[in-house]
Amino acid sequence: MTTGKEPPGAVDALVERISDRVELQDITPVAFSAERLKPGDGVELKMALASAAATADGSLSYKFDLTGRVLDGDDESIVTFSVSMVVTYVPRDPDHEALTEDTSALKVFGEQVAWVEVYPYLREAVQAVLGRLRIHAFQLPMLRPASGLEADVTG
Repeated sequence: MTTGKEPPGAVDALVERISDRVELQDITPVAFSAERLKPGDGVELKMALASAAATADGSLSYKFDLTGRVLDGDDESIVTFSVSMVVTYVPRDPDHEALTEDTSALKVFGEQVAWVEVYPYLREAVQAVLGRLRIHAFQLPMLRPASGLEADVTG
């Protein structure tokens, strides 16, 4: 269990322990939506990410909800979108004890492992949604959960 006052490396050791005990089972898209509010290409992309972790029946899941807006030169939204995906890990050894790590270790595992695995899928989903709405000017940045999960991109 972590208390938030562990020496550097202690949480990393717990993350490594989780990594040794689970393997990626699936990355599942669970929701997509987008709406064009008015014409134009947009000059800025604003995004925010929320995430949550859950354990059940020995598995470990993370849900990532990415929301965003494409803004025009007047700072008005021309497109809004959201994409949600779930990353699920299962025990490497089904007879092994259930995951008992506390939420701070699971949070760090999500930031260091699950996020890295889901990001290419979220990125592709956003590019596909924007492309369908004929918004092509944006390359998504490398978002990092530990940095507050918000990003602005200028097209």
